[in-house]
Amino acid sequence: MGNIGPDVRDTLAAHGLDVRIMDFPQNVQRDEFGYRRLLMKTVAACRPGMIMPIGNPVTLAKIAEEAAAGESPRNFPGIWDGIVFAVEKLEKVRQLDGKVSCSALAASLGIRQPNIYSSPEEAGDRQVIFKRDVSFGGQGVHLPWNRKSLENLIAHQSPGEPYLIEDFIKGDDYSIDVVRFPGCTQSGCYKVVEHHPATGGTDRGSMCPSTGREMCSFPEIEQMALRILDSLDYNGVCGMDFRVDADGVPWFLECNPRFTGGVKSQVEAGFDIPYILYTHQKR
Repeated sequence: MGNIGPDVRDTLAAHGLDVRIMDFPQNVQRDEFGYRRLLMKTVAACRPGMIMPIGNPVTLAKIAEEAAAGESPRNFPGIWDGIVFAVEKLEKVRQLDGKVSCSALAASLGIRQPNIYSSPEEAGDRQVIFKRDVSFGGQGVHLPWNRKSLENLIAHQSPGEPYLIEDFIKGDDYSIDVVRFPGCTQSGCYKVVEHHPATGGTDRGSMCPSTGREMCSFPEIEQMALRILDSLDYNGVCGMDFRVDADGVPWFLECNPRFTGGVKSQVEAGFDIPYILYTHQKR
């Protein structure tokens, strides 16, 4: 999953751990069978002590529940024996990973988020964002030009797949990563910044802007993130995205119950997310 897997591997390896990463296609969210097959082959080859959620945490949580119940595939008997799954229970992971269910949870807690519309007609001529329920790395998130574009996006959805239509909030992107366990809650917040070549940016000569991360303290974002995780008594690693408008007001966008693209920046700032997760899961 881009640099996330290698960054987690390198961080844990710096602590003397033997770490492997499993390569899988970007459509892993829609290919549960392929994910399971590759995971079983990798586990059979290297027999890890722990599996961490880089991508597809929902399927990993399913497998963890099957392993806890003593279930294993016929072709790989006992494949999960002795393995620690560094992932929360399926119900909690699914609630946070789905755009629709997580938005509903945030609304029930009074978390500030963009207005949500049930149809293109209700959205009218407003500038909106269209989100598929499950996506990764921005896949499935679209900014339609007009109502016709929005209608086309909905028409090309998989039958019965939920989605969100919400107001587009102008502003700056912020993210927060959290590791939460009983008696241990640590977090790190950063602002996503762009570097433009025309104004001194350094992105290998491309005319497109490159992104970086500026570590910061934003107590209101931290409070909003922890309110969501506390409501589920969620334990493990989780990332959340926010948009801060021109008045400095943060708006909740989405949740990712896994490692995120900011893991390397967090580690460099002293928040060693992978090793914190490893040490707590080993207890």
